[in-house]
Amino acid sequence: MIDKFNESLYKIEEAYNGHYSVKIQMDSDSDILNLIDDSYKYVWIIGHSEYLNEWTPSNNTLFSRESDPNKVSVRNDKIEILMDTNYFCEILRQGEIREYLHIIQTNVKPPFFLDLNKFTGKSRYDMLKKHINYLFEIKQMADCEEITSSSKDVLEKLLLKLDKPLNKTDKGVNN
Repeated sequence: MIDKFNESLYKIEEAYNGHYSVKIQMDSDSDILNLIDDSYKYVWIIGHSEYLNEWTPSNNTLFSRESDPNKVSVRNDKIEILMDTNYFCEILRQGEIREYLHIIQTNVKPPFFLDLNKFTGKSRYDMLKKHINYLFEIKQMADCEEITSSSKDVLEKLLLKLDKPLNKTDKGVNN
């Protein structure tokens, strides 16, 4: 089973028609900096949870007014964050991002209707390609990270940036 997992690493495969993915293992969270393309305008952070599962005092806006953190607590909050690429990199360099992120790099501000929780598989990536011109998506999995892009060349360049070998052991897209 471990051999099968290792064979799948660094191997670019066609995930869906016109969308490719590669599984990698990052040496550290700072490897994300090597992947980010500063010519792309935004980093879109998906499904971020600030408070995880613990009840935490909150002064977030509630019903059009700021709440009293002594009277309001939140948990399981899932938010999306859109930030300029350079600002994201600055925060990451300072070590201020506390956990691995599920991110999409894009040149376009995602439209309000693009709730990725409502889309899966090919339709999800077709929406990303059509509406936000995404460069790639990085998702953390149990033992590795998966990067998906509509461009095989983008994934090959990312592997080169990380100095990771391109796995060509199978009859997949790499051959």
